Amino acid sequence: MKAKTVKLQAKTVKRLAILIAILSLAGGTSVFSQRFQLQRLGRIELAKAERAAKEGHFVDAETLFQQYLQIFPDDVEVQIKYADAILKVSRAPSHLSTALQIYNGILDRSLGRNDVRRLRLKLKIDMKQFVSTLGKEDGADVDLKILLKSSPDDGELFFLKGQCYEEGPDKTAEAIANAVAAYRKAIEHDAPQKIEASERCAMFLRDKLGKPKDADQVIESLVAADPENYQVYLARGRYHLALAARDQSQKSRQSEAKKDFEKARLKAPKEPEVYLALAQAVGNESKSNDDEVRGILEDGKKNAPTAAAIYVALANIELRAKRVDKGCDLRLMSSVNDVSGIPAAGKSLVIVAVVDHVLHFRIFDGD
Repeated sequence: MKAKTVKLQAKTVKRLAILIAILSLAGGTSVFSQRFQLQRLGRIELAKAERAAKEGHFVDAETLFQQYLQIFPDDVEVQIKYADAILKVSRAPSHLSTALQIYNGILDRSLGRNDVRRLRLKLKIDMKQFVSTLGKEDGADVDLKILLKSSPDDGELFFLKGQCYEEGPDKTAEAIANAVAAYRKAIEHDAPQKIEASERCAMFLRDKLGKPKDADQVIESLVAADPENYQVYLARGRYHLALAARDQSQKSRQSEAKKDFEKARLKAPKEPEVYLALAQAVGNESKSNDDEVRGILEDGKKNAPTAAAIYVALANIELRAKRVDKGCDLRLMSSVNDVSGIPAAGKSLVIVAVVDHVLHFRIFDGD
């Protein structure tokens, strides 16, 4: 990939250099004609960059966007696409910082670009820059204040505001109350993260503010508002499961979690997460439930055959039971292409079989 990128860059730079040299020597050529020729070549290279990004070749896209901006540095829309390609290539600190610099540069020249401000806000939260440092305006809080002023009913902004209060350095009761209030606003304004906002809000109410009834009400309201959505049952099940795990007096919630996960499975039998959640709930009930857990995961494998997380869970079951001869079916290696939920630095690691105490795996590049 590196050799290919270098080749692309050398070829493009060479073409641009030749074109500029020819135009500079052509004394009879008008300034308009020179500009037209340069713009035409620029459009060709930009089309290549956009095609590379669309096809998921983000390393090439990053290089091509960068080359275009060396000739047309003031093209804001391409700067945004360039930053996006950088972040798609890697979420390493250096890439995050480069993208942030690009957004900063755009907003320094165009304060009204709230679309870019929102991108910068989310990036700052990813970089854990929740609150501005003393004497500076470099935190997500600054962008939130500006965006909420122009969009006071934006549920997503309230969700992000809640995150800033939750993750920021201030851990006082007031900050926690502010986080709960922001999450309630996110729920009220139907944020895309409404389910997560409800879960976070409920846990804060119960754990930090000592309001268990209010916490339960938040979760029950979430289910009542969207009873056909399998994800609300997963959320309520997770809530029950978390309470049962840490509080002996809440052990009865274990069975309630299982019921919720079973409802989720009925409503979305093709979704791998419903099988993983149900398997976890059954496994938590007793260590002797491996056969039942295995059955749930095997059922999940049939209904979601490309979900790598299910294969990993099955491999773990066999390792725990020391049934290393079972493992996962190697013939399915080529079909495993969904690596969601399996964190790995730089690449996605998918365990697909356990043979003779050896974990066999495939590595997938990219997202």
